[in-house]
Amino acid sequence: MQNKYLKNQPLNSATDSILDSRTWKFLTESRGNALRHMPKNMHTDSWEWKGNSRGEFSFSNCWDLMRIKYPEWPFYSITWFLNHCPKLSVCLVRAIQGKLLTRHFLKNLGITQDNYCVLCLGSVETIDHLYFQCPFSAYLWRLSRLKLGITSATGSLLDEVTLISNQFKQRNNTSILAKLVFSSVVWHIWKERNARIFQKESKHKIQVFRDMYLHTSCNDQVS
Repeated sequence: MQNKYLKNQPLNSATDSILDSRTWKFLTESRGNALRHMPKNMHTDSWEWKGNSRGEFSFSNCWDLMRIKYPEWPFYSITWFLNHCPKLSVCLVRAIQGKLLTRHFLKNLGITQDNYCVLCLGSVETIDHLYFQCPFSAYLWRLSRLKLGITSATGSLLDEVTLISNQFKQRNNTSILAKLVFSSVVWHIWKERNARIFQKESKHKIQVFRDMYLHTSCNDQVS
């Protein structure tokens, strides 16, 4: 980093450009907050940390002073938990927040002209349709609920994640399995959708469920 960004100049005078990495941009943005708590000693070439009442330095209080605090994610225990699968969790967070690039979303931006669901070829591909109104997805949810012993059905991802978080609160293997199944359904529906669009490959819903069950079983064995 010193050879690429600093180039023999001190950190307090270094700048960033649009082509620099996000890590370097974060460091330069946070530099001002940190230096306010590190007055330079005029007699010696050193910095003295004044971040807490005792003048002691720790990464914890340094991070608390520099970071931007956001409201707690209400479904963190469902998306991020012991032995979770990161790619499944990221996909689940994006789906819950409505940020998956569905065809309906892309058509509104003028990026594509097609907005139909490639799983059923019968309706507009919105997030609610893709995950709950589509017969293909409904089949996967139905089998998954049977595996988890859930009798009630929902109509949206927000309702589904609320149901899972309320019904599986305890920290045990059953709860981990339920969360893995939930995130796995979301991931494999999105994966099958992308495979049909970009690779022109398709699987039967039974095969998708088998792949999903195998994926969940492997992650559960790791836990």
